[in-house]
Amino acid sequence: MDWTKVDTALAGALDRAGDGDVISVFVHVDPDACDGVRDGTPLDGQGEVRTARVSVAEVADLTDQAWVRHLRWSGPLRLLDEGGTD
Repeated sequence: MDWTKVDTALAGALDRAGDGDVISVFVHVDPDACDGVRDGTPLDGQGEVRTARVSVAEVADLTDQAWVRHLRWSGPLRLLDEGGTD
């Protein structure tokens, strides 16, 4: 795995994940190099930022791809006023 392509939050999620866990990630890619060579890679979207739900092993495979620039963890969203005062 190329850890230089993994953000801190994703590194923490990978540390907590089990072998069978699936992680949601944002994949920053070189779109010109990515299109047409990502056979079997479960990426959604177009442009420079794609999304994927991948296993820990697939994260490692993605970091080894030359067309992948960076991976960020896509954690669960929460409401802005969650935990606020009334």
